[in-house]
Amino acid sequence: MELKSKNQPVDVLLGCIVAFCFSTLCWAQRLCTVPPGPVMIPENNTADIQVVKITSNSDVTLSVSVNPEDLFYMKGNILMVKKGLDYESLSSPTLLVWVKCSKAGSRSVNESVEVLVENVNDNPPNFAQNHYVLDVNELTPVNLSVGLIEATDVDSEPLYYRLESATVRLPSSCLLCFIVLHLT
Repeated sequence: MELKSKNQPVDVLLGCIVAFCFSTLCWAQRLCTVPPGPVMIPENNTADIQVVKITSNSDVTLSVSVNPEDLFYMKGNILMVKKGLDYESLSSPTLLVWVKCSKAGSRSVNESVEVLVENVNDNPPNFAQNHYVLDVNELTPVNLSVGLIEATDVDSEPLYYRLESATVRLPSSCLLCFIVLHLT
């Protein structure tokens, strides 16, 4: 049995209105498009580098609406970094930037750009002192720990160093010979 609507012209009109509203909403959401996924930027980059290119029509205005630590700006449709990023000085290595897309006669749309700052090993380890002397008995067995020297490194934890055998030939006339370990 086939159902027929008694109000067919009204249904068609209502369908057209709904279709128009959806197309308007979809158009408003397409004012600009940000590529998916986070953008990776290594720390210690130079100033004025491109983060991401945002796709938009020429009549759409783009501006940064949420700017963590005031690090970003728009140059046309390109999100740029104002200065070099330092992983250790940021409150978080993940920065969420919001870009506002505006067009006359349309509702503004905000798009997010997730920026991940990559840590680079750019800081030297810190030791309690500059020089260490360890006394090692000549009869000490191989692979035995002879001392513990603690250091910190803001780029990575934990920090390990070890002495490895060297092929250094000492003169047979050496009465007092020593090995200097430079920790850098």
